[in-house]
Amino acid sequence: MEIYFVRHGPAVQLSEEECPDADRPLSDEGKIKVRKAAKGLRNFADRFDKIYHSPLLRAVQTAEIMAEELECTEMTEETKLALPGAKPKALLNFIGLFPSLNRLMIVGHEPSLSIMASYLLGSERSVVEFKKGAICRIDAGPEQAFGSGRLIWHLTPKMLRKLA
Repeated sequence: MEIYFVRHGPAVQLSEEECPDADRPLSDEGKIKVRKAAKGLRNFADRFDKIYHSPLLRAVQTAEIMAEELECTEMTEETKLALPGAKPKALLNFIGLFPSLNRLMIVGHEPSLSIMASYLLGSERSVVEFKKGAICRIDAGPEQAFGSGRLIWHLTPKMLRKLA
């Protein structure tokens, strides 16, 4: 299974919006950056079997833009297992319930994404850093067990935009 970990794009600052953190949207610049990153991603992957995303607005918007650019809008689904602070084993166990998925995207937050990616790569501590809008591809077997993953690539948002 190809697993693409995507950190949400740049969101408005809490001081700019008078709303709860969960409702912070992507900034206008963040929307543009995510769209360009998605266009860059098309050089590597153009269709996904499923896109799971956190219920927080900035992750929802990131997933929607990715799905639109990659022409798989019907494949998005919200999961609380991608929220900040979620346990990596819980999400990976959930993914393991769908062995027929070949290409999967998870749109979430730090530090959860780093912890999940590092877990798959066999590290108890975070060894992968996700800037806002970064994407990492890890290939893993159907069990998504500790250390079962293989890092294929990790691209910064700037790299992805240049590929667009």
